[in-house]
Amino acid sequence: MSSTDKITLNRSEIERKTDRGGKYVNKGVTLKQWTGNDDKKMYAAEIENNGNKLIGVLDSFFQRNGYGVNQYSNGDKYFGFFLNDMKQKNGIYEFNPVVTGNERTREFYYGCWKNDKKDGNGVYLWLREPKNRTSFQRFDDANFSAFVGEYENDVMKFGTYLNKEGNSYYVYHGGFNENGERDSDEGFLFSSDDEICYLGSFKNNKFNGYVTKFTDEGKLLANTWLNNDNIENNGTDEQKDQLCYLFRNQIMQKDYFGELYDIFKEALNFRDREIRNLEILNNDKYLDILDFTSAYNKISINKDIMENVIDLRKNE
Repeated sequence: MSSTDKITLNRSEIERKTDRGGKYVNKGVTLKQWTGNDDKKMYAAEIENNGNKLIGVLDSFFQRNGYGVNQYSNGDKYFGFFLNDMKQKNGIYEFNPVVTGNERTREFYYGCWKNDKKDGNGVYLWLREPKNRTSFQRFDDANFSAFVGEYENDVMKFGTYLNKEGNSYYVYHGGFNENGERDSDEGFLFSSDDEICYLGSFKNNKFNGYVTKFTDEGKLLANTWLNNDNIENNGTDEQKDQLCYLFRNQIMQKDYFGELYDIFKEALNFRDREIRNLEILNNDKYLDILDFTSAYNKISINKDIMENVIDLRKNE
């Protein structure tokens, strides 16, 4: 729901009070002319209405058009771009935390939007932490999952899924079906618990392909083939051993979990620290919002994985 829903705004009074640089203030609504777009009449807005709060840019029809922060009556928050009153381009959506027992679960989406739906490149984070945590700090005592990749019409399509529980983790790179399940003709999965890399087809929660097991030091220990999770002895494939080796090493040589966590933390800290009133919508500060709402592009895991796989096959 928009923060301007169920609000009656007097256009002539607003224009009269804002045309000469003044402010319109009435029943939880503060508006002033916004000079970020010289061609159209726009308003910097601060609105509280029925549990919804907005600091952002409105067009002449009082629809959200531009960057801002919208806190919804259910506790969710959106920090990013709006077009025609819908989430569009880049933005971060934070769901209201859910507490179960001593654990709090927080969910975030950080990426591209199209007509109020996740569409394009983005990152989804599921964070599970002690319920008494008061801020987004280091993740040492937090467990989390994350997807980094491409969305289409609100559904994960292709990318990398990471899961961390204590000191254990696994990483999957490949496609997904409409139910969010692994679905790929060729995908990778590495599990840190047993030092095993899977390379092959993931369909209907079954795996069909090549399996390589490593020592803790990263040396090849054994390999086999699985057909619908049943072992088959089809010999050794040196290229697949090499691909699994590169995938494992890429995952282990860089702290992708920390990178994900820190990028979310910086963006959310900026939102909570800086976006407190209409002054953030001044031209110079407004550009800072743009930088933070697109920072998810710095997460390099998909680029790193694809370059390693593609480079090896180009040299065949």
